[in-house]
Amino acid sequence: MGGPGARGAAGGRAGGPAARGGGGGRGAGPPRKLIQDTDVLAVLGPTTDEAASAVLGAYDEALLPVLCVSAGGLILTSQQYRSFVHCRPSDAAVALPISIYLMKQKGALRPGLLQDRTAQTYAQESASINAIMLRRLGRPAYPRVIPAHTDDVGPVIADMLRSGIGSFIYAGDARGGARVARGLAAAGFDGPRLTPQAVIDPAFLELAGEAAEGWLLTASFVDPSAVPAAAAFTAAFRRRFGAAPGYYAAEAYDTVNLVVQELVKATKGGRPPKRQELLGLLRKSRYKGITKEFSFKPEDGSFAGWGVFLHRVEGGRFRFVGPAPSEV
Repeated sequence: MGGPGARGAAGGRAGGPAARGGGGGRGAGPPRKLIQDTDVLAVLGPTTDEAASAVLGAYDEALLPVLCVSAGGLILTSQQYRSFVHCRPSDAAVALPISIYLMKQKGALRPGLLQDRTAQTYAQESASINAIMLRRLGRPAYPRVIPAHTDDVGPVIADMLRSGIGSFIYAGDARGGARVARGLAAAGFDGPRLTPQAVIDPAFLELAGEAAEGWLLTASFVDPSAVPAAAAFTAAFRRRFGAAPGYYAAEAYDTVNLVVQELVKATKGGRPPKRQELLGLLRKSRYKGITKEFSFKPEDGSFAGWGVFLHRVEGGRFRFVGPAPSEV
């Protein structure tokens, strides 16, 4: 599993990690099967916050390490699950570079900050971290909050533009982002427009059309096809599946190889470590992957590295830009 042709996110068998996606409504069947399979020493997944909240308690009881590459809510680490290893920055951490980026822009005026309650906790976390950071940096935002499922965003956009904002931050989902993008374009606003990764979705491009052009987005994932370090992985993926790897594929590959690294180091006399021992090793581990460097806080398994990236809409598609700024 160590080379570019490894199964990566497909998981493994004896002594290896097992992949698990799943939604929150699938019940405890799959976790129970993995927990009872003594060959499974770690689990890759679940993929969403809802699914993670539904199953992490079961994994916790068994002290079966769970490594998440896509779920990002702060609740996952605030609950202090004993079995959790967060292999990406939290949603709040992913949104934070928006403020840093804006502070670096010469002549950038006061940012407008719109929290769309359609995206619930995600929008609240993304908006709050930027409101706090911009205030600390001496450029407080002009904030607005809209109720969930607001269709007509014209009035709130008009109000924000009348306040004299020179840039715009949207905290919400892809469909809401498209409405805002169209509203800003209709109003003739062409200043920096930024949003975190929930908007990196085909729906944003389809619904916003030309109004999506130029939007800058932060994310916890790379586009493997645009990262030189991931060239071998991307080629192996294409040979295997006949298509380019999507978002999170390279991160899942890195995470599997992180587990393999710790398994190899801890296996003695052909016997792999027990689950609890592996969990401790994973939380103390460091691994330089093809996407980023992995490290964790041993006390709660939260991600301790950087690993935030910029994407921009150009030519009707999301184009990978590179690492997001971490310092003003």
